[in-house]
Amino acid sequence: YLGYSEATVDFWVTNSSGFRNIGNNITNSDGYASYTFSPGCSDSVGKQSWKGNISGESCLKNQTSIDFNITIKGKLNSNFSEPNGETKDRGVDDVFVRMYVWDDCNNPITGLVNNLVLNFTNEQGTYYVSTTGFQEEGNGWYNYTWSTSGRVLGWYNITLNVSKNNYYNNISTNVNAFY
Repeated sequence: YLGYSEATVDFWVTNSSGFRNIGNNITNSDGYASYTFSPGCSDSVGKQSWKGNISGESCLKNQTSIDFNITIKGKLNSNFSEPNGETKDRGVDDVFVRMYVWDDCNNPITGLVNNLVLNFTNEQGTYYVSTTGFQEEGNGWYNYTWSTSGRVLGWYNITLNVSKNNYYNNISTNVNAFY
């Protein structure tokens, strides 16, 4: 709030290299200015700061607000490259599951071995949940080896649930991944 109408207010937000100008708006007749911020790929996920400032107005002193907090969240994406509809012999063939995880800016996401959950569901509705044993290959790739020993026969879907701080979770399903 400036208490002055028709003044131009610049808005700034931090990213990995410091504050950057994201745009400006003119104060309304009540002296308020607002700005709708849509984070993009040049913005860093996590807790950031934003502020407003006014400068170069003939009737107003140059001023900068205090820093305010904003949390920027990214979106996780994932897919499976394996298995791809293969038939496995129960108790003989293990199922090798390979997954890729990236964000909404197409950056590979690393360091997720403790943030992955796999659900194996067959035609009878039997669930097998795996939360440990993941291997990180690097550059957003992960794998998991699942033993078929003692498992119910049938087609299996595999569902991957991925989570990470400052990102929206992602759930992907590989339908009829293996038999």
